[in-house]
Amino acid sequence: MIVGASSEISLGRSHSSGTLSVSAAVRASDLICDVKLKGHSTSASHQDAIGQLSQVPNSGNLVADLSLCISLKTEFNYHASNLTLADAQVVLDAAKRLANEAIRLLDTNGAFPTSLNIGDYAF
Repeated sequence: MIVGASSEISLGRSHSSGTLSVSAAVRASDLICDVKLKGHSTSASHQDAIGQLSQVPNSGNLVADLSLCISLKTEFNYHASNLTLADAQVVLDAAKRLANEAIRLLDTNGAFPTSLNIGDYAF
């Protein structure tokens, strides 16, 4: 998703880049919560996912990144003409930070936890 979002920006497609970035951010956040809290929010409300991520110690910047992505989700999905490539880049950068933290946690733990399905977390 991150690679796809980057490609979409290079092609001038803010809508599809933003949509892919938001999805990657949510998946990365879920993985962070699964590793650190042994579970992520399964609620339909993305606000619950933000609340769950905020329970991870020292997650203030990550919470801000996820909040930014979620706040623009509706815009990317329904009002794409209002969003610029700069907006899409900001969301992509936030998604990258979340994904990098998820990858760092996996590297720190030495392996992907066997209780989780890696296919659920592609970002």
